[in-house]
Amino acid sequence: MNQPDLNPEVTKVDGAIVAELIAARQMLRQQTDRVRNLEEALEETVISLEEAKSRVAEQEYFEAHLASTEETANVQQQAILQLKHQLTQKTHQLSQKDMAFNQLLQARKSAEQRDQAYLEAEIAKQRQTQVLLQQACQELEQDREVQQERIQELEQQTAQMQEEILKQAQQSREYQTAIQHLKDYHLHLQAQITELYQAIDSSGIELPLEVQELLMNLQDPIGSQQRGIQPYQDLSVDLPSFLKRWQRRDDGLPSV
Repeated sequence: MNQPDLNPEVTKVDGAIVAELIAARQMLRQQTDRVRNLEEALEETVISLEEAKSRVAEQEYFEAHLASTEETANVQQQAILQLKHQLTQKTHQLSQKDMAFNQLLQARKSAEQRDQAYLEAEIAKQRQTQVLLQQACQELEQDREVQQERIQELEQQTAQMQEEILKQAQQSREYQTAIQHLKDYHLHLQAQITELYQAIDSSGIELPLEVQELLMNLQDPIGSQQRGIQPYQDLSVDLPSFLKRWQRRDDGLPSV
């Protein structure tokens, strides 16, 4: 609900009503003073009339004066009646205007009270929203600190895992080097055994069956593989990309 803007025309009408009320009250006071003066003059005229009537000896003089005084009194009485009638009308009009002005003033007060209540409610809502936002910010800040601590812990764990993986990769390479050395040594021995077997075979010496079978097995690694023995299987470890880059740098190779 938005606060209504005051209409300039309504403000202008209000000012005109107030000015008219002030002028009517001034006129009412003036007419009241005039009626009071006329009533006082009428009383004086009546007194003079009574005095004139009491003067019987001066009948001729007072008859003309009495007639003039009575005529004046009648005129004044009519003027008083007319002024009283006008005063009654003005009083009624003033009452009507006062009632309209009071109604307008009451309506404006009611509107101001509604606007004030609306503004107070909006201020209360804004304050409540501000409190909720502050609480949410504090909770987010606490969550951020917790997440930051968790990230630091994970980074430490990741660094430890990377170091452990690198150590295992280094051990694996050392194992591969040792295995390759053993493979080469085994091939060298196998070649010597083959030469020995060929020399014995060409010399025509009959060897015992157990020795012949032993020499046959030593120079037949394929048969050993068929029996489940894999002496020459390569060992390799799949490393993550960042560890492969580290391994290439350690080997002196360019990074991919």
